[in-house]
Parts: sequence; C-alpha cells; structure tokens
Amino acid sequence: MMRFIRLAFTLSALGISFLLATPARADQCPYDAQGVVAGDGEALVCACPANDSTGAVYGTGRYTRDSKICTAALHAGAITPAGGDVQVYLGGECADFKSSTQNGVTSSNWTSYPGTFAFSFPLPECGLSSTMAPPADGVTWCPENATGVASTPAEGMTCACAAGVNLSGAVYGSGRYTDDSKLCTAAVHAGVLDAAQGGNITFFLGEGCASFEGTVANGVSSIAWASYPRSFGFAASLPACAAASTPSVVGSTTPTAPAADAPPAPGAEDGPAQWQVRADLYASVLPEPLAGWDATPRTGMWENSAMTGRHVSGMRTYKHGNTLQADIFVSIFNAPDGTPHETTERMWTDEAYRTSRTAVMGEVAGRPALIQTENGDERIIFRTDSGLFVVVSRLASHSTTRADIDAYIALLDWAKIEALPMR
Repeated sequence: MMRFIRLAFTLSALGISFLLATPARADQCPYDAQGVVAGDGEALVCACPANDSTGAVYGTGRYTRDSKICTAALHAGAITPAGGDVQVYLGGECADFKSSTQNGVTSSNWTSYPGTFAFSFPLPECGLSSTMAPPADGVTWCPENATGVASTPAEGMTCACAAGVNLSGAVYGSGRYTDDSKLCTAAVHAGVLDAAQGGNITFFLGEGCASFEGTVANGVSSIAWASYPRSFGFAASLPACAAASTPSVVGSTTPTAPAADAPPAPGAEDGPAQWQVRADLYASVLPEPLAGWDATPRTGMWENSAMTGRHVSGMRTYKHGNTLQADIFVSIFNAPDGTPHETTERMWTDEAYRTSRTAVMGEVAGRPALIQTENGDERIIFRTDSGLFVVVSRLASHSTTRADIDAYIALLDWAKIEALPMR
C-alpha cells in the first residue's frame, strides 16, 4: 500500500510549525501520477530506484500527471541518480509546460493538461521557463498562489518568478490581492516585477478585505471581488483594503475566473459531503475486471480548488498480471457544480483546442467519442447526453493495448451511466 503524509501547518508567533509523520520505509513509486489519489497538501511518499532516468517527462518543476514520477524527480533534483524516497503532491491544470535540461534529464514542452504534480507544496507556478537560470541560493520558485502558505515572516517571503510571466493569470485586487491570485502575475500588476525578465519577489500575507478593486496596470487586468478571508501584497504594510462598493465581479469565498465566464460558485447548493456521495455513486457503476485481471477498489474522489483542480470522479484501475505497467484506467467525472468538466468539454466542442491536444472526433462501440493519442498514450473519451465524461485509457509505457481498452469499453453499463445525476 502506498503511504501518504500530511503537512499540518500550526500558526504561532514564531511562524510555521510543521508536524510531519514519515513512514519508516516507502513502497516503489507508480510509473506516473494518473492513478494517485491524494488530498490538498497530502503527499504520496514512495521510493525511486537508482539510475531511473528514462521515461517521458513534461514540464519543469511542475509536471503533467502522465509524466514518469521517478524521472521527473531526478529532473527536479528531488533525488540523485542513486534514487531515494520522494514526496509527490498533486495539483490542478496548467496551460503550459516548458522543457529544460536538468540533472541529466531533458523534459519536453506541452500545452494544457488537466492534472499536475510536483515534489514540493505549495506546488510551483505553472509554466516555469527553461531559459531562466535557477534561483539564487536559498530562494525557491514561487508557488502558483499563496493559498498553501500558512504565514510569512516579518521580512516577508522571497521566491523567484520565471521569465515570461503569464499576464492573463487570474489576479483579484490592486496592490492588495486575494491569496488565490497568481503570485507572479500580481507582482507584475503591482509593478515589482518585469514580466519578460522575471526575478525575485517578496510578498507578505495579511488579513482579508471586504472588497477588492479591479484595475489595469503594467499589462495585467486585475478583477474586482467582494469579501475574501486572506490577502497578500508586496510591502510589509499592506495597502488599505478597497472601499466597499459593488464591484464588476462579486464573490464571497473563492474567486476562480473573470466575471464574464464565471459560473455559479461551486458548492453554492451543495458541498464536500454531497460531492463525495456523488463521486462514490459514479464509482459504483464501474465494471468488474475481466477474467485473469485484478482491479483496485472503486474509488470516489473530488477536488475543488485552483491548485488541485475541479472535478467529481469515480475511478478504477484494472491490472493484468503482476507487473506495475499493465493497467487500464476507467473514470467517470464532471465538475463539482454539476456542469461538464471544463477542459474536457472544451476538447469535445472546440476543434482547434481538440487538435492541439492531439485528439480527433470519431465513433467507438457505436457511440460518438474523442480518440486522443499523446506520445503513445491512448484515451477514449465518451460524453453522456447530460454531460458526464467517461474515459478509458492506457499508457504507452504499459504492455496493455487498444484491444484491452475496447474490452473494457464493452463492459460499460451505459444504462446505469446515463442514469447517473450531474448533481
């Protein structure tokens, strides 16, 4: 059984206290993170063998979930060629992954991918550049936002932003920002960072505000927001909160998108308990394994944050033989608010985006389906009339075949799947 640890942040006048329970030994890491289930801030602890430097890796610092874990760990400097234990943290979607050569491993570029992982928490920012020199000694890459930072010392927390900061990253406020705003994009907006060159920034956490003003500055358009419990800025004395008003974008807990595209806040009518019930229901209709195969327990899980992603999923992994690399993966999922999963829906409806993800629309087992092939990985994606997605997939590195995918597609009980609720 894979072992997990959770970092518990205890606030005190002295700063952050970490309560860490570490297992005496760790089991071998899975090939990639696609079948890993872990909560926000929870790490999979597993062991990498020596000289494990082959296998596809996409990104720098933060990797697509189908990247090989141990090769990525070597690339990231989390282990040496001698191998060792690693801590794997899951994250949500990134729109861009840049290649680099580090520690004898060359990673690849990639476009948008719905799930990520890294070897530190909070996870590094998306799209770290391969052209920027590593941060100076004692300085780490900035996390994507400040939601996972428990507190900052009196002198602030210093971190590094890669060159080529994404100017369209979501930022809420002006001078003083909600803590889920993109750190490096906010730094550009505040005028303390050059987007093209990148560099070090120092930020300070503070209390929340009843209102956040949206403005345009330095090529970044920030978004207005209503009450939010925590904030950050780039000076020890944070700017005053914006005067209470009726902003163009109004929220109460977790701003996640510009107003023009903002759906009702996830969880407005239900929440974690109901999401878990729904996830377990989705998992309950997944088939039994084929003769001669084994399967993991049916697993229901949900995530609902900008850092870890937004989905309610039922999933199961089917294993052929005793090897770690002979799996078929089946999942059923949508978004917590009961709408179709955003990225997958975009791939289903937007031909240009679909093409960028190396997918084509076709027909499988008599049903419309997306057929996606990425570097030899294969995914068959179905959509119910109500908007649930069903994915049956295999990895290029595994000995399973397209025939195995088709065999598990044939086991799907579409009457039960079509009857599943969206919410």
